[in-house]
This record gives sequence, structure tokens and C-alpha cells, in this order.
Amino acid sequence: MLAENLDALFRTALRFCDGHEADAEDLLQDATLVEYTIRGHPLSYYVFAVQQAQTQTDEDVRVVSRDGYRVAVWEEPGVGHASVADISSSQILVLARYCIRQRLARSGVPAPIAG
Repeated sequence: MLAENLDALFRTALRFCDGHEADAEDLLQDATLVEYTIRGHPLSYYVFAVQQAQTQTDEDVRVVSRDGYRVAVWEEPGVGHASVADISSSQILVLARYCIRQRLARSGVPAPIAG
């Protein structure tokens, strides 16, 4: 789907995850990739292991742009997430926050609401 740009996009995303850029090759190789279509736009969602991460809140999602794509990155203890799509920054941020809220709801932890 986004294969020709994924390595560069993933590296860009990892630059915003504390200390993970050097591990980009290993993380990309070991990541689980799920591809979706959101209103006609391809979206690639990665889940990858991280050594250290903070507890996640809605405000911890980082969004970067590169080559017409938006990358949303967030972490939780032991797991990193990255979504890549050619949608707006606000749209990918909404999707990332939705993922966080769903995970928190399944774990029984109340989700904070970002203002």
C-alpha cells in the first residue's frame, strides 16, 4: 500500500519516540502491520515492541508530516504504535486518540479527555 515510503515515514515517526530512531530497522522488521482503507485512503497501522515508554494519554500522540503523508505515533508500556496515511493531521490524530480510548476501555482504565 505505502511500501515505497514506509521506511522513511517510519524513521520520521521514530524520531519523535524517545530514543527509538537508532532501532528503526529492527523495529520495522519486527513490527506487526495492519492495512486499512479509511474513506478511500490507505492507512498503515504498526504495532512494535519498545523497551521503555510512558503511560499513554491522548496528549502524548505525536503527528508529523512527510511527502504528503501524516504519521501519528504513540507509546504505552512495552508497545509502540504508528499510523501512516495521506489524510489530514487532525484526522489521523482523531484515529490515534480513538485507538487509545478503545484500549483503555478494554483495560478498565478511564480515558482522559484532551481539550
